[in-house]
Amino acid sequence: MSVRLGVSNQEMSEQGLWEPWIKTFTDLTAKQKAEVMRRHIEMCLKAFPVTDEQRAVVKDLSAKYVSEAMYAETDPEKRKALLAPMQADMMNAQPVLGPESTQMFVANKPPIAVLEAVKNDPAFK
Repeated sequence: MSVRLGVSNQEMSEQGLWEPWIKTFTDLTAKQKAEVMRRHIEMCLKAFPVTDEQRAVVKDLSAKYVSEAMYAETDPEKRKALLAPMQADMMNAQPVLGPESTQMFVANKPPIAVLEAVKNDPAFK
């Protein structure tokens, strides 16, 4: 897959983008963070060839876990409780998604331009 819509943490660090990305993401509201991830996922679904089964898995996981509530929780124990089922679902999804799609949808971060677009979108102020 030659199209790059997301970048790994290591690549961002090597390019000097990690700290600005983290600062920008940290400054977003929970609603904005969820929207960033929704946009990232939609961009990837449009740009990369995925099977119907992969698309269904991504859509299901997104519906379950990409929410304002997920990003709003700051209590470590409550956050851990929220993330536990997600980790189990991700383990079950990996055989369907495969390593490249798992990396693209889960591990890679959206470009900082996506964060900036959401931050400046009046619908998400």
